[in-house]
Amino acid sequence: MAELFLKNVSKIFEDGTVGIEEISFAIDKAGVFGLFGPSGSGKSTLINVIGRIEKPTRGEISGNALKKRRAFIFQNLNLVEDLSALENLEIVGRLCKVKDVKKKSFEILDRLGLLNKANKKPRELSGGERQRVAVGRAILVEAGLILADEPTASLGPTEGRRVMELLLEISKLGALVLVATHDRELSQYFLGEIYLKGGRIEGLRGEVRGVK
Repeated sequence: MAELFLKNVSKIFEDGTVGIEEISFAIDKAGVFGLFGPSGSGKSTLINVIGRIEKPTRGEISGNALKKRRAFIFQNLNLVEDLSALENLEIVGRLCKVKDVKKKSFEILDRLGLLNKANKKPRELSGGERQRVAVGRAILVEAGLILADEPTASLGPTEGRRVMELLLEISKLGALVLVATHDRELSQYFLGEIYLKGGRIEGLRGEVRGVK
């Protein structure tokens, strides 16, 4: 079975707006994959449908990755502003019933180079530091499917590279990471790429195959 398999997947919203239409592709292995397209092309809708935030109107979605724990990394981060970096990890870990959550959270912050920021609130962190906390949550819950929507969009080149290297590291442990982005320079991290335009697939590259 593929890690991720989509066939004729469409999402049409209640007002008639077409988010994505007839999306078909398959990914057969773990790794980091890119999802490209201009604004309004359906990238975020596709991320949400794969992650089951949105229910597809029709079509088939399956794969080994969907049987594993999912994690989301958004451009707006979704960190809890009143909690420290450490507490933002701990709260997710407790919800997912992670054992020894405080110890593991400290270990992850250390690994992310954020141990000295453990007690800082999100507003006291840089954009790159906040994004690393978001990546840390995915590491903590041992997510097998990570869906990242423009994770480097608000970061400088150095922090952007650091975030992508972390995602690459996670993928080597067996996670499938799908990154929606405008930034073609991130292609160096991707095993394969999906190109969207107007809610439809415009092209596939690398280790992403078409489905008939």
